[in-house]
Amino acid sequence: MLRGGSWINNQRNARCAYRNRNNPDNWNNNLGFRVVLSIAPIEANCLR
Repeated sequence: MLRGGSWINNQRNARCAYRNRNNPDNWNNNLGFRVVLSIAPIEANCLR
């Protein structure tokens, strides 16, 4: 599944909720992937 767009796309298509309608073997220079890492929040008493 391919979701979202790139900086080349217009505002609507750049949203992560946008689902492109491309064939599985389609490729071009505005396809890629995003990496996200969630980190645990820092507690206030750890900052002292």
